[in-house]
Amino acid sequence: MRRLALTGTAVCLPLVIKDFAECFVIAGDRVEWSIAGSLRWVGRLPWRLLVPLARPVFAFVLRHALRPGTFRIR
Repeated sequence: MRRLALTGTAVCLPLVIKDFAECFVIAGDRVEWSIAGSLRWVGRLPWRLLVPLARPVFAFVLRHALRPGTFRIR
């Protein structure tokens, strides 16, 4: 099992995102990805309510971004 953790404090959307952290856990042929962050201007909203809507969107993006042939070497 391997673990890669990343944090970011200076992001390209400074008015929206304050900071974030990601964690990738690779175990055999399985990859688990976790992400957390702090938003600047809407930090007090109940974001857990949006999880059922955001999860399928992130799953779709990751499925299509990580499929073979998405990134081609020229």
